[in-house]
Amino acid sequence: MIYDLLDIMAGGIHPPISVITSWPSSAGASSAHSNGVLVVTVIFGSFAILTTLARL
Repeated sequence: MIYDLLDIMAGGIHPPISVITSWPSSAGASSAHSNGVLVVTVIFGSFAILTTLARL
């Protein structure tokens, strides 16, 4: 059923090559952000695991 809906779109689920080539490259994007997301993930992930283990 979902595939029938995707067939309605002109390019399917993939954009045309001309659109892909117009996107900016993401080579420098990783150095522009800090490691804040990693820190928050480690803190809340550890808290979630400890909370789960405490309930057992």
